[in-house]
Parts: sequence; C-alpha cells; structure tokens
Amino acid sequence: MTTITVCICTYRRASLVDTISSVLSQELSPDYKVRIHVIDNDPDGYAAPLVAAFSDQPRPVQYFRASPPNISVARNLALETAHGTWIAFIDDDEVAKEDWLAELLRVAHSYRADVVQGTVETTYAPTTPVWVKDSRIFERQLPPEGTSLPAAYSGNVLIARALLSSGERFNLAFGLSGGEDTDFFRRLRHRGAQIKSAPSALIHEPLAPERATFR
Repeated sequence: MTTITVCICTYRRASLVDTISSVLSQELSPDYKVRIHVIDNDPDGYAAPLVAAFSDQPRPVQYFRASPPNISVARNLALETAHGTWIAFIDDDEVAKEDWLAELLRVAHSYRADVVQGTVETTYAPTTPVWVKDSRIFERQLPPEGTSLPAAYSGNVLIARALLSSGERFNLAFGLSGGEDTDFFRRLRHRGAQIKSAPSALIHEPLAPERATFR
C-alpha cells in the first residue's frame, strides 16, 4: 500500500475545516492510504480544536504546532513529520476537487515525475469588481499536462518523499516575505528533480474581498 501525507500549514483560518473535509472526501484506489497532517503556525494553537473535531475519521488527521510564526518553519515541520512515498501540500483556504489526489498521482506515474504541480482556480465573491476578474491577475494558468516546469508553488503540489534525502528544506529567510516555495522547488530542480504540470488536478481558492482592490 502506498501512503500519501497531505500537509496543511495553517495560521488562524476557520476555512481550515473545509480544506480538511475536502481532503477526507478524496476518491482514491484502496491501494493508497491518506494521512492528513495539520501544521499550526499560530503560537496560541488556533487550529487545535478545529482539528480535534476530525478525531473519528477513517483517514487520520494529526495536529502539529510549529513556532515561531514563519511559513518556512511550518513547511519544514510538515516535511519532517510526513510518512510514506508522497507528500502533498494544500493551503488552508483551499478546497480540493474529489479527484485531486488521483490526478496528481496519475500524472506522477505517467510522466515519472518527482514533483507534480496542480491547478489553483480562483473563485470570486459576488461583490468582486468586474475589472479584477477581467484582469485575471489572480489566476495562475498551467501549460499542458506533462510539461516540464522550472519550479512549483506549494498551494497544490505533490512531492516524492525520496527527494528529501538530499537535505533540501524551505529557507527560513523567505518565511515572512514569501517566495520560499519557488526557491525550494528551484533547488530541487537544480538537483535533477522532474517537475511536471497537471492542469486536471484542481483546487479552488476563494479570493478574499479585501484583496480585490487596486492596492
């Protein structure tokens, strides 16, 4: 049986509940075992009671606390606690389609990929200005399936756990500014990792209304 650890790094977001639920609803062959690791980057443990509500699920949901607040600290703890052959990352404000993991794994096997990048589709609130939607500034398009990529981002990605033996980790220097995932995957690519595109591995991410402004 192949084990996949789905990692969700979180910081004070109630939407985490919907993210976990979408991972629990993944439709996969019985040959795969899914574990969910929630890495809470809040020193006060905001996510602890949210995760506790999933204690009776057939797919185990485990809680870990990472401090100090720094997304690279959380992502590195996710890598260190993961089990199995594959590690998947999904953000705590995203909801995965039911075949998300199945599509990531299909592309990984079809193209002998070490890293697979899925699609994050932005969903807009009814109050979002038309110009924001028309600009498509919040949309990230992927090239056709199996295309080699120079890097990846961590909101929707599958990683072969064997890659971690190289010692690569997320750089703490980027943990408060952003860009830690691009840096990490570029280093993996430099070491020879094959990063492939999987447009059909779909995740939905709502655009927060406060971001839908010119600023």
